[in-house]
Amino acid sequence: MLPRPMRPINGDVESKHFELKLGSPILYFENPRCGWYYTPAKVFIKNPTKDRYTYKVKCTNNQMFDIQAPVGFIEPEESVDVEVFHCPGFFIPENDSHHLSVYYIKCDKEAKDYSPIWRSKKAEGCKHVHIRFPKQIIMTVQQKKDWDAKIKEERRVERARKMIARREEDEVEKERRALVLKEKEEAAEQKKREAEERKKEREKKKKEEENKNKKEEKKEEKKEEKKEEKKEEKKAEEPVKKETTKTEEKKEEDEKAGEKKE
Repeated sequence: MLPRPMRPINGDVESKHFELKLGSPILYFENPRCGWYYTPAKVFIKNPTKDRYTYKVKCTNNQMFDIQAPVGFIEPEESVDVEVFHCPGFFIPENDSHHLSVYYIKCDKEAKDYSPIWRSKKAEGCKHVHIRFPKQIIMTVQQKKDWDAKIKEERRVERARKMIARREEDEVEKERRALVLKEKEEAAEQKKREAEERKKEREKKKKEEENKNKKEEKKEEKKEEKKEEKKEEKKAEEPVKKETTKTEEKKEEDEKAGEKKE
């Protein structure tokens, strides 16, 4: 089933005033075998003014017609030829059922890129070029069969290519998923190892802290034992001192008593 012609572009209304000049309001595709081969035709655009413009050419069916260089600049008092091809594989439509639309916008002489101009501004003018075909076109039954067979084969090859591409994409996707899964598993293992190492480190620090506390406790116990020993020694020394003191006192009393007798 052939694609239906596209509807006219929104806002595709001819301007009353059009600065540029077109060679003809009608574009003819003269090849009598049009529809079986690429058939070229040219749209002549002239800029009779002292200003510089950027132009754009659109059509009502981008599958049936291929516009070469549809956008560009046209210098003051110069002209350009925009080549348009009728693509093979389409039946010839009725005359004037399709058309081209030529737009323009005035621009600076220094402008090098037309894309931002068309994005930021609206077209300042529009003109239609109707499309017509020769009355007699040779299309034999055998040519149609050959063409249909060619299109069928091209579609079969394209389907096979897409199928292979999908399979390759599936394989790539499988490899990617396997790689992602492997990376996740490795990351999980790494986290597990890190967690175990942190746990071991905490246990090590805990043991070191416990050993340190035990050593401190032993030191304290030894200090207490030494204190107790000193206390015991002091207690043992006190009776001896008392006996010595009593003996000395008795000697002094005896000496004093002897002196009195004398």
